[in-house]
Amino acid sequence: MESVKAPESARLGGLGYQSALTAISLLLGGAMVLVPQASSRILCMLGCIILALSGAGFILYYFIAKRYRFLRDRNFALGVLQLLLGICGLLRLDGLSAAFGTATGFLTLLIGVMLLQDTVQLTVLGSRANILDFIFTLLTLFAAVSVITAYPPVMGLAENFPYLSLFAAGILSLLSLGITALAVRRDRKAREAAEAAAENESKPQPAPQKPEPIAAVDAPDHTAAETSQVDRAGRPGPSSTVK
Repeated sequence: MESVKAPESARLGGLGYQSALTAISLLLGGAMVLVPQASSRILCMLGCIILALSGAGFILYYFIAKRYRFLRDRNFALGVLQLLLGICGLLRLDGLSAAFGTATGFLTLLIGVMLLQDTVQLTVLGSRANILDFIFTLLTLFAAVSVITAYPPVMGLAENFPYLSLFAAGILSLLSLGITALAVRRDRKAREAAEAAAENESKPQPAPQKPEPIAAVDAPDHTAAETSQVDRAGRPGPSSTVK
């Protein structure tokens, strides 16, 4: 009977979702920072296409890998969500491109929430990198809220602050993914070593073998030999008669 619990190596839902958001943020933010004259409409189209394709990939993976056999797998739901978001974005390209700056703020906010989960995961795993990841989270969430609310003191720091913050959020998310992956791998190896040690201790130890008794060797009877030697010497033996 197959387990209802999905193995860690197969839980690609949250990881794939964060990876897709990271790729989109790096693409859109990097393009607007490096090429300020780039068309926001084209960039929105590319981002929506990536989101829709990644969603379709999750849906296919759910059925091809038979993930429906596992209770905790949510790749299908996440795939449908990404697919619908991508399609809706393509249908509303004009409105999305008109509010491109605010849209980047919401995308940065999603990345910040993902970073927050990475921070919690690192804290539970006992990784010292949780402090660094927590700083990433605070910076990303602060930038996202500032862009969404158009907070003047922050927005005035740079002319293209929304795109710069989105690009920076993508870089921080990429670093966080690597840090979290290393922490999870280290924790898995530690648990496997502990389970192996516990299994070895639970095995019954073989009973110590008792040494085989050494057979006793009878000492030679020297009485008869000594008697015959006395008789030969002319001395009275035990059977001689004194006259």
